[in-house]
Amino acid sequence: MDEFAVFQGASYFRAIARDTLYGLSARGLALGTGGPGGEEFPRFTQFWIYQPEANDRSIRLEALLESPSLTGAYAMEIIPGAETVFLIKASLFPRKDIEHYGIAPLTSMYFFSPSRRAAINDYRNAVHDNDGLAMYTGGEARLWRPLCNPRDLQFSAFIDDNPKGFGLLQRARAFDNFQDAEARYDKRPSAWVTPRGKWDKGSVSLVEIPVTNEFNDNIIAFWSPAEPLKAGQRHDFAYDLTWSQAGPEFSGRARIVGTRSGAAVNNPERFTFTVDFAMPEGSAPLDPDTLKLATNASAGEIHAVHLVRLPEGGRLRAAFDYQPKSNTMAELQLRLTDSNGVPVAESWFYRWVPL
Repeated sequence: MDEFAVFQGASYFRAIARDTLYGLSARGLALGTGGPGGEEFPRFTQFWIYQPEANDRSIRLEALLESPSLTGAYAMEIIPGAETVFLIKASLFPRKDIEHYGIAPLTSMYFFSPSRRAAINDYRNAVHDNDGLAMYTGGEARLWRPLCNPRDLQFSAFIDDNPKGFGLLQRARAFDNFQDAEARYDKRPSAWVTPRGKWDKGSVSLVEIPVTNEFNDNIIAFWSPAEPLKAGQRHDFAYDLTWSQAGPEFSGRARIVGTRSGAAVNNPERFTFTVDFAMPEGSAPLDPDTLKLATNASAGEIHAVHLVRLPEGGRLRAAFDYQPKSNTMAELQLRLTDSNGVPVAESWFYRWVPL
């Protein structure tokens, strides 16, 4: 059998699915990530690996997690294949109360893409292990947040109650999306977290760190429970972690497959955004004449909103012009619905920051 997973030190580990190469990493736990007191990196200090039987499709292991702030016991069952799935159970025993921590953390790299290229001088069209954070909320909303390489560190929190899933995905799957014959970013995997049991209230947190090249990871996503870890108590979490090509498909809903931005043609003070939607394979195409676009900006103004069908692939493109308010950060949103206001696609969220 070919290699399908590697544990890299600290609590980092990576896996690949069929026809993918190593890309983003997962961690056992995040402590203080993006918080005011600095980050603490727990370590897997011991492993126990169970030898599989001849016909087993999975391998089981247990690991001890150690850190100045806590200790933890992990049980993992790894099932390789077209998708490689980790079934993870974690029991955490804090040595002190811990307020800032992250469950099921994912770590990736995003340098640039057509969504916000700025002045990067590079022969390639894009450079990233993943291009977006996808979320499936407890209220069954499906969200897509394109990643960014910001000028300053950015922290985003998407409040939720009992999330159904989240992950860092790579939806750009064609070689031409990147034009990198060595790194083959088109073959980097996506990773999707599916909680098991009740995770209660909290938020999907996203940390974006500025980088000047592709050699440092700068994206972290994790679940931040609202309740702190209490010292002297046992805290249990369970989830599935699925490594695949483009992440989960949601039947009947279009997914966002591309975001582009650049200076508006007739107004240098504005930026033109395009957001492309594609239906799952085998689904009927969407009719733009029967759909509605809703947009919102927390600062600045949105103009010239329109929706068109692209000439190839049956995709739809939503487009608008955004005029920033001075150097103010803004949260932009776009929703595609039917005539009754029912979503027919993922909702698009974007943080505009000056570069």
